[in-house]
Amino acid sequence: MGDAKEKCEVSSGVSLNGNGVSCSVEETEEVALNGVSCSVKEKEGEAEDTHLRYGFCGWRPSWLQSLNTPIWLLVFMSSANALRSILVSGLLGSVVTTLEKRFDITSTQSSWIISTYDISALSMLLLVSYVGSKAHRPRWTAVGMLSIALGTIIFTLPHFITGEYKGYVVSDNDTGLCDLHDETDRNCSDGEEETMFLTANKFFAIFILGRLFLGLGAVPLYTLCVTYLDDIVSKETFSLYIGFFYGADVFGVSVGYMFGGYLLTFWGEAGKDTDLSYSDAGWVGAWWPGFIICALFMFLVAIPMAGYARDMPGAANVRASKQSEAYAAGDVEGAQDTSDSKENSELDHVGLKRFVTEYLYSLAKNPAYICLTLFVSFNWIILNGFGTLGPKYVQVQFGQSAAFSAILFGSVAVAGGVSGTVLGGLLVKKRQLTCHAIMKWEAAFSLVIFLLISGVFWLICDSIQLAGVHQSYEGFNDLSSISMSDSCNAQCRCDTSSFTPICDTQTDTQYFSPCHAGCMNSKLDDLGQTQLYNCTCIQRKYELQNITAPDNWHASSNQCRSSDGCTEKMVVWLAVMFLAMILLFACNTMNISATVRCIAPSQTSLAIGAQLIVMQLLGKVPGPIMFGQAYRAACQYSHTMCGDVGSCLAYDNNKIAMLMLAICLSVMGSSLLSMLIGWKLYKPPRQNTDLRTKETVEQQQQFMSKTEATL
Repeated sequence: MGDAKEKCEVSSGVSLNGNGVSCSVEETEEVALNGVSCSVKEKEGEAEDTHLRYGFCGWRPSWLQSLNTPIWLLVFMSSANALRSILVSGLLGSVVTTLEKRFDITSTQSSWIISTYDISALSMLLLVSYVGSKAHRPRWTAVGMLSIALGTIIFTLPHFITGEYKGYVVSDNDTGLCDLHDETDRNCSDGEEETMFLTANKFFAIFILGRLFLGLGAVPLYTLCVTYLDDIVSKETFSLYIGFFYGADVFGVSVGYMFGGYLLTFWGEAGKDTDLSYSDAGWVGAWWPGFIICALFMFLVAIPMAGYARDMPGAANVRASKQSEAYAAGDVEGAQDTSDSKENSELDHVGLKRFVTEYLYSLAKNPAYICLTLFVSFNWIILNGFGTLGPKYVQVQFGQSAAFSAILFGSVAVAGGVSGTVLGGLLVKKRQLTCHAIMKWEAAFSLVIFLLISGVFWLICDSIQLAGVHQSYEGFNDLSSISMSDSCNAQCRCDTSSFTPICDTQTDTQYFSPCHAGCMNSKLDDLGQTQLYNCTCIQRKYELQNITAPDNWHASSNQCRSSDGCTEKMVVWLAVMFLAMILLFACNTMNISATVRCIAPSQTSLAIGAQLIVMQLLGKVPGPIMFGQAYRAACQYSHTMCGDVGSCLAYDNNKIAMLMLAICLSVMGSSLLSMLIGWKLYKPPRQNTDLRTKETVEQQQQFMSKTEATL
């Protein structure tokens, strides 16, 4: 008995009793040794688990440990995600038409700029899917955030390396009027054509490079952080947390739209004055300051994110309490008993061939997982395509300015997107939905979205009639004889490089410029607006159509506005889109929960990563390209300078609406069909998870903790 009562000796931070059994000083616990207890108290100032403490390098003070909680992690994750979405979607979506005008970018080029981010992210996903399980997830995330900041700065470089914007500014010596004595040669030399081509492509290449860095940096944020969060909170709490995380994503997009729209009300050339207003067609707003501000904040948020350890205190206990709702098929790896967990726990060390042929193949045999992945991929075609180019649709279809269109669409996004994301998280948590129940809710929501979209795109405003494009200068619609040059302005030698439209409010006809309308005189009214007189093309049209001009007639130096109840149509359109966005984002939030429930715990990280890869490849990448091609197909007249075709200046409103309708209906129809198939094929687990033995739960804990594949 005397041997059993040997005094514990403390050496190198470990208390050893006479029988060689150790008592850790890092934790206050009692170990029974032959009926004798060896109690060791934690010394003041020593870490509970040094490798799990928050800090930087070897500096991990106690006062910083208050940040080492899931709540603070969620704060930093959500802040970074909001900034990412502001930069990637919100700001870009609000300024895309401004970039097209400022740097003469076509709709096709702008759609490729948008998709480059997702193409870059896809290539990074393939890498992280394989090596991510060995990575320090918070540090990878912090490095990715720095890459986002760098890519954003690169994206703004064209503003600083190009000259002052003067393309649409009317100076005292260049009134834009018809000058019968102007002998200027409007033809471009070969050198000028080559210079214009190289300049436009240089800016396009810089935008592409910036988006590449954004895509590379964003992958760790919305993949590694999701799996890290799943490891440290319960399954029920994860649904709510992931709702807030993706809610920050939606909130960021919305803030980006409104912030970008607000900045566009300021003239883009800082320190320079202009006589234009932000509603004028020639206006180019301050598109770049928002990117620089957000890049700075992203850098600041990256610092605290780098302080987290590989795991968080208490995470192992959380993982032990989780239960699987994996698809019940006997041949699906990981859905069976965890007696083979030893083999599966070696995921961190498998070769690439086995990784593809064994682990990915097991996911491919899960029909519920496949259908959930297709479902969310189809949804992202609309969210990433039409979502980013939504302000452009409002601007084109309803005749609003770029700034006001971004603010309007952003308001709908912040109300519908955040509400839908929170709704999806609350539905899963409050109603404790199973995987099967979630799929039924998603199918029902998709059906409602399909019906809403079927009617909303029939709200069409009449296209503004541009003389020389939609109709002849005489007012006839014989398209075979339409040309920008006409006998009424042939002597004016008008320049088509600058789009400065004017409107004849008497006939709601728009002209490319004062020169193209044959206007020879102008003056400013009491409000500072330019009034144009003696317009030969307009006067000839009146004579041919027997139109009597009112007294003091003049043309307005602005774009025409549709007068067929277009404002009322826009309000209804925005209201319907608000409802559709609520349901779309609710579906996407619930889809995450359904995905992690329908696969085995050992495959959670891998399944999320594989789903994101497919989502990028089938949804996010083709979305902007599809909608960009629709805008290109509906373009009726493009800006041309020295033979180089640039941004579109006139669209066919009816054609663009029908193309949007066709794309959205086909995509949502495919989404609904995939969810119905998945719901039908899903087989709930055969065993009652509530009756699982303690031994099985402990085996699952070991299985999950050793197979923390990042994706």
